[in-house]
Amino acid sequence: MLLDVFLKAGEQAGFPLTEDFNGKQQEGFSRYEHTMKDTKLGPRRWSSARAYLHPALKRKIFLLKQMYKLTRLYLKEKSCWCAVSQEWSNYNL
Repeated sequence: MLLDVFLKAGEQAGFPLTEDFNGKQQEGFSRYEHTMKDTKLGPRRWSSARAYLHPALKRKIFLLKQMYKLTRLYLKEKSCWCAVSQEWSNYNL
């Protein structure tokens, strides 16, 4: 596999191999973790927006406010937590 050749070349050049870029040794060569999804157009980066926001935008009950910040959310417990009201503040840029 091409990736194995790449890792071996990095090691031969004197760079360390690392198993976890979030661990003790963050520099070096390793296999990268990706958030990818196979699509009709081939593999694409699968961001949080594509995974959660874009599907939610299609729902009638979803409200997206730009340039606002949710300052308080009131919840009522039933079989699941449900929002009963909210307070917003406008960003003054």
